[in-house]
Amino acid sequence: MKTLFIVYILINGFWIPGDMLDGWGSINYKTEEICLERKLYAEESLIRLKQINPRIFDKKFECIVNKNLTFKVK
Repeated sequence: MKTLFIVYILINGFWIPGDMLDGWGSINYKTEEICLERKLYAEESLIRLKQINPRIFDKKFECIVNKNLTFKVK
């Protein structure tokens, strides 16, 4: 099923969807499995980045599965 990968960024105590910020738009994937692989990669990358720069914005990642989504997929 089609899956949407969404990044949320913690700004001033609020989780802001990346779609509301330049350069952080959601990514569409063909399957949930691919999206979950990318989510794990993003989470692991964030851990490494925080070790280098502890002041980096907190982020969280989500995969939303929806059989009714229509978009071009990667």
